[in-house]
Formats: sequence, structure tokens, C-alpha cells
Amino acid sequence: KTISEDCGVKVLHTYISLAENSKTFGSHYDPVDVLIVQAKGTISYLCDNITYTLNPGDSLFIPKGTYHEPIVPGPRVTLSFSWE
Repeated sequence: KTISEDCGVKVLHTYISLAENSKTFGSHYDPVDVLIVQAKGTISYLCDNITYTLNPGDSLFIPKGTYHEPIVPGPRVTLSFSWE
């Protein structure tokens, strides 16, 4: 089976940055639930005035409508799964 069939995932975005302090979408919210999975490097997310730092293998669930801001300190690969 596929991840879409098993988990209902409709969209997968892959973000790859090779530089320090790469541009992001800034503080924003998504109209769908999002699961962030860190694959390579580190990334931090500021959510509700709390900073979460993800290392390879870590994940962060962000409920729809929650403002979050990615902070990219260096090279990284981040996967973003979403459901509709």
C-alpha cells in the first residue's frame, strides 16, 4: 500500500536548503494539519511562543490554523506531510 492509502496523506512537500538562514514562509498557518519530519540537519519552529528544535528523525505535529515560523540555521532537508 501507499502512504496515501495507509495514512490518508494527500500532500508531501520536501524543503531542501543548502545555506544558513534560508528564506521560509515566515510566520504563517496552514488550513490543514501538518506533520513535519526532519530528515537531515536541524530546524526550529516557533509555535505559540515555544521553540521546538528538530534533529534528524524528529517530528512535529502542527494542527491546522496554528501559527508557526520555521527557523533554518543551516543546510537541511525537511519533509512536510498534510491531510485535507
